Amino acid sequence: IKLNGELPAGGGAIRLRISPDSTRVIYYADQQMNDVEDAWTVPIDGGTPTRLRPFVTLAGSRVLYGQETPIISPDSERVLFYANFSNLAYFDLWSARVDGTGGLVQLTETTADLTDVTNPGVSPDSSRVLYFRFLNDNLVQELYSVPSAGGSAVKLNGALTPGGTVWNYRFSPDSTRVVYFAAQQSLSVNELYSVPLTGGGATKLNDVLPFSTGVASYAISPDGSRVVYSANQDTADSTELYSVPLVGGAVTKLNPPLPTGGDIAPPAVTITPDSSRVVYLADQRLNDVQEA
Repeated sequence: IKLNGELPAGGGAIRLRISPDSTRVIYYADQQMNDVEDAWTVPIDGGTPTRLRPFVTLAGSRVLYGQETPIISPDSERVLFYANFSNLAYFDLWSARVDGTGGLVQLTETTADLTDVTNPGVSPDSSRVLYFRFLNDNLVQELYSVPSAGGSAVKLNGALTPGGTVWNYRFSPDSTRVVYFAAQQSLSVNELYSVPLTGGGATKLNDVLPFSTGVASYAISPDGSRVVYSANQDTADSTELYSVPLVGGAVTKLNPPLPTGGDIAPPAVTITPDSSRVVYLADQRLNDVQEA
């Protein structure tokens, strides 16, 4: 079954995604005009494709195709993609219903001092979208949260030290919180923070890191109760494993004492599906002898 519509000379389909419920396909194609890409939706068993920008008329505007998008929400209700539908100079993040009904919503604000939306993600409950934006002047990357169907965006990270930035984020399984990794208080030390998905004060999860090396890796337990991370927190030359409640609190070291030079090896954090244990690699008995 051919899913895309008839193509103009030189046109073609570029990228596709299947909805989690397996009912529809989202694809990019310059289907109406060569070199003017659009996002399209079509039933997976065939039918008439629907363009996902029925009300956008800005001449020359198009969808930006890349590895990140399109992104379909876990509930198969909405799809996200980049496009310069409001201003040809800016590719903002847009949201549409997967079936093409209900119009199009711009999630990110087009402004003169904010550009470059990156790394969008949809929460497990499909209610909100996270994304990074860079500031023009010094390329500081900050983390924002917005309802997936449109609304006001809120910045999740706290105030950043000059030159600091947010590097990545992860949703809690129940979609209540976000853990992010950032050089927020010190330019040379990356630390972990937990913040409500809808915004609010961020809580630092790790203890003081005195050796200016920062957190090396982290994971959220499947039950959403704890965050496990590796860091040089107690010893300058040893990366060790720690556990802390998702909302912040007392930090517990998980590994026994390591030999001089011993380390928890990357990837350091693998939590069992029942959230009861952490499996890790380390030269825990003898330095330079890595065991599980």
